[in-house]
Amino acid sequence: MVKADYSSYVEMINSLEHYLSEVPERCDTMVSAGRCLVDVLEDDPKAYEMNSILQQCAINIRNQLETIKEIQLAIQTARPVVTPPHYDEW
Repeated sequence: MVKADYSSYVEMINSLEHYLSEVPERCDTMVSAGRCLVDVLEDDPKAYEMNSILQQCAINIRNQLETIKEIQLAIQTARPVVTPPHYDEW
C-alpha cells in the first residue's frame, strides 16, 4: 500500500511540474497568435476582439501558476516519507 501511495504522490508532483514548465510557453503562443491575427486582419474589428480575448486568457492562466505551485508544495509536504522501493524488493 505504501508503494502505491508514494508513487501516486510522485506522479502528481511530476505532473504539476510538467504543467508548470509547459504553460508559460503555451501562453506565449496564444499571445503571439492574437497579435498575428491583428497584424494579418488589421481592419477586422473581430480580430481585435479575439486578440483581446486571447490576451486575457493568457493573463488568467499565468495568474493561476502561483496557485499551482502552492498545490505542488502542499503535495510534496504531505506525501508519505518513505524511501522508494528498490527493484530487488519487488
